[in-house]
Amino acid sequence: MSVRLEFYDEIVRETFGSRVGYVFTTAGHRFALALECVSDAVAPVDAAQAGAVATPFL
Repeated sequence: MSVRLEFYDEIVRETFGSRVGYVFTTAGHRFALALECVSDAVAPVDAAQAGAVATPFL
């Protein structure tokens, strides 16, 4: 796995893992998540995007 993909993976797992859902599978830069409600994805997605933007080389 490339260094960039590892960081991206870490950002998404930490963001969703610290909230209401969990990542149950990945494929490259894609993630499959389990959430109780679709609306539960909004805040974590925003946080994951902010984390990716804050990482200089992503």
